[in-house]
Amino acid sequence: WHHGTALKQKRPRGPVKKLENPALASSASSPHLPFALLEGTLPCVMIDTEPKVVRKCSKSGVLARRVPPEFRIVDRSGRGNNWAYGYRGSPQQPPPSGRGLVGSVQECVRKLVEKCDRFTGSVLFHSIAGGTGSGLTSAILELLREDYPLSYILSAPVAPFSLGETPLQHYNALLALSWLQRYADAVVLFQNDRVMEQASRSVIGPGSERGGRPKHGMEMVSFEDMNRHIGRALCNSLLPLWDSKQRPTQSDLGELVRSLCADPALKFITPAHAHFSKPGTTWDQAVASVSQPCSGRRDSADTQKGKPNTASVVMVARGSQSNIDSLIYSTSAIERKLKRAYNTVDWNPFPVDFWLSREPHLMERKTVTALANSSSVTNYFSSVLQGAAPMYQERAYLHWYEKYGCGTCFFEEGFAAVQNVIDSYSQLHV
Repeated sequence: WHHGTALKQKRPRGPVKKLENPALASSASSPHLPFALLEGTLPCVMIDTEPKVVRKCSKSGVLARRVPPEFRIVDRSGRGNNWAYGYRGSPQQPPPSGRGLVGSVQECVRKLVEKCDRFTGSVLFHSIAGGTGSGLTSAILELLREDYPLSYILSAPVAPFSLGETPLQHYNALLALSWLQRYADAVVLFQNDRVMEQASRSVIGPGSERGGRPKHGMEMVSFEDMNRHIGRALCNSLLPLWDSKQRPTQSDLGELVRSLCADPALKFITPAHAHFSKPGTTWDQAVASVSQPCSGRRDSADTQKGKPNTASVVMVARGSQSNIDSLIYSTSAIERKLKRAYNTVDWNPFPVDFWLSREPHLMERKTVTALANSSSVTNYFSSVLQGAAPMYQERAYLHWYEKYGCGTCFFEEGFAAVQNVIDSYSQLHV
């Protein structure tokens, strides 16, 4: 997973040195790399406890060219799908294994922050099923909150499939969610089941990057399709917006947090994304595609109307100048449709916000992402409790966590934190 920062580039003192790599120099200020530092590298730290994935990313692609080797932190032991092992580390292993791995991350983050004029926050991409994504991320969250208490922390975790990926995934998710609730400012939660459903509905016209006919049905969705869908949703949400004069505006994590997570008890965001390459697709069709995941769900916090409640929605739309101009004329009608689809609460006078970007260089004609602070997330939280509670009552697998100093107090606090999130969202309509 990565640590990305939406930062203003720092101008060096004295004469500017010539960059060693002309390719990096030519794109240091490219609109396609808005967060690149002056030397052309990305403010990103790649971390894994197994070298396979990072080594693959280091061979080719943007990360290989833009992330220096000193910001690629790897271990060789893994974390055994165990939150406690990832969080505590192994006392028998010297650094960089164990907690020493967190110290390496701390040093890399410090170097990146020192290159910035203004440090606004961090973005973490990780899973919550395995030991590294859940446990090590929890330790990193504590580190970032302690070292940079005034900065924003946005987490983008990926939840496992409901059918199960590891026997400990419910324990790991329980503990990871409680740490996210405690330390993060906003959490954009991707659920693999929902991502697969949305990816299967993505509209990919002929002549796309696959060069073939569009796929239909969830059985045809690959992990590559799901990863691409998540990446597009995050890029559409976090990249700077372009104004009418084709100038990129500064990306601000604080604006995202203030728009969606004003209440610290309600910080889990449900994303929905769709991109359209076929000419003639209307904005009504685009809005309908990102409204289905919420309007078609049922969960424990449903109102009497049978729909989840939503405190706020941010719709991020990107397209050409003409497409965005056509959207501006219909925002009132689209806002009413979004309010009905997401069942927005009455006590918020402005529950829908539009973020529009005019980007003629986009290959897709229209790209839409809806970020909703909705009670639909309690469906996943309830499933985590239902999966972890019976195991905990029978003390199943607890010795694997106690081995690394994770006793019953960790689980009791985790159950209480997750239940508090469910209770808070159940009162959303009040």
